[in-house]
Amino acid sequence: MRAVFAALTMAAACAPSPMTTALALPATPRQPDGVLVDPVPVVPPAAERAPARGVVSLKEPVGDDMIRRAVDAFFATFANRDSEALDVLLSRSARLLDAHGGSTYSALREELRGRIHAFDVANVSSARIDGVERFDYRDLDEAGARSRPKEMRPGDVLVRVHVSLPRSAGVKLFAPIVVLLWRWEEDADAPGKTALRVAGYDEEEDGPPSRQGAKK
Repeated sequence: MRAVFAALTMAAACAPSPMTTALALPATPRQPDGVLVDPVPVVPPAAERAPARGVVSLKEPVGDDMIRRAVDAFFATFANRDSEALDVLLSRSARLLDAHGGSTYSALREELRGRIHAFDVANVSSARIDGVERFDYRDLDEAGARSRPKEMRPGDVLVRVHVSLPRSAGVKLFAPIVVLLWRWEEDADAPGKTALRVAGYDEEEDGPPSRQGAKK
């Protein structure tokens, strides 16, 4: 009898415990397993140069080929009568250079849109670029043949574009020299990327080349 009782006791001890069913789960919401998330990296503002320590962000150098493509794109907006392309190229901070506060983006935009209309009236479909003089920020100073415009910032590029256009009576296309101030700006259509835009505009009558800068 004792042997039978011991066997029953051992069988009861070895029997599997009942499984917890879904009905028996606690009513509180389940907490998901912890996930390790890396912090968002902080990138410093881009600069032309920076000390060799820590995390740095350098601006993309503006090569002569890039400047020439930008210049070609600017004049193509007039030859193609493309006011929307002009709006893309024109910075919202664009001003007439050295206007002593007398210029606004809206006024310059309307002036250049008027030139698009003039190209249309004169039936001009191209502008011949005879040369491009490039000036970086450090190339210009008050003593130069062309002083640095007050609107120019470090990293900007100033160009004097020598352009040839057919004579058109009654309409103004461009003066023989068009001055453009190019600046890197955030591209609204591609966050995190930058694009070259016209931040300043001026015109000059034909004359000797500036003391500094080379024609391309």
